[in-house]
Amino acid sequence: MTAFQTSIIPCAGLGTRMRPLLGDRPKALLEVAGRTVLAHAIVEARDAGLERVVVVAHPTARDALLREARRWTNRVEVVEQAVPRGLADAIRIGARAARNEAVAVLLPDNLFEPPSPLGRLVALAAATAEHAVLVARMTADRAQGKGGSAPASVEPLAHVPGAVRITAIGAKRGRARLDLAPGERLDTPIGRYAFQPDVVTVVDEVEVALSRDAELDDVPVLARLAARRRLVGVLYETPFFDVGNPDGYRGATERWGA
Repeated sequence: MTAFQTSIIPCAGLGTRMRPLLGDRPKALLEVAGRTVLAHAIVEARDAGLERVVVVAHPTARDALLREARRWTNRVEVVEQAVPRGLADAIRIGARAARNEAVAVLLPDNLFEPPSPLGRLVALAAATAEHAVLVARMTADRAQGKGGSAPASVEPLAHVPGAVRITAIGAKRGRARLDLAPGERLDTPIGRYAFQPDVVTVVDEVEVALSRDAELDDVPVLARLAARRRLVGVLYETPFFDVGNPDGYRGATERWGA
């Protein structure tokens, strides 16, 4: 069984859509319910048994994020993503800092109703020795306030209630918002992952196939794992909030307060 002890929290995004609320602060210092989204992620990881935290930061935000993280844990390291090449690049940087161990990844933009699904996701990856991602089953009402998403094809995972085998992942929809028609359904990976140690190798493989200076996103990495039948998931049908965009932030503050 794979042991998961470390969480990676990518925080190097510039947060341009949220600049009116943030000013010069890093996006991960946006506050919801009296805590920064970075603090929410650290507490969520700790509650799932992940004691060590690696925060991936833009160089200009390193000190501010380290100060905030240390308010919530003593076992934290901040590493830099000097060039914002994409989420998969940030995951690779964090995994290397974790000495290529198995890692959980939490996007702090995504906030969930308690209890968090992270513990179930990590347990699934540990038990199956496969990579795992949270899969949201989106409907028209749940899509409100969400950004563009990649469609996933799934099938039930034998003998594990609520778990799925992800057989394929398509390209991310290019729209800024996820719009679904009444009755339409979309299964899509969202911002909780549990990666096995070879995730660094898989990111490297995806990078080789990219054109020069192309974004190194998470979707091609997940698609490659799915094509190899090495990607499982926890199906999530509870509303959640994507606070990295104004609509999602507004929904979260209406639910929990600023």
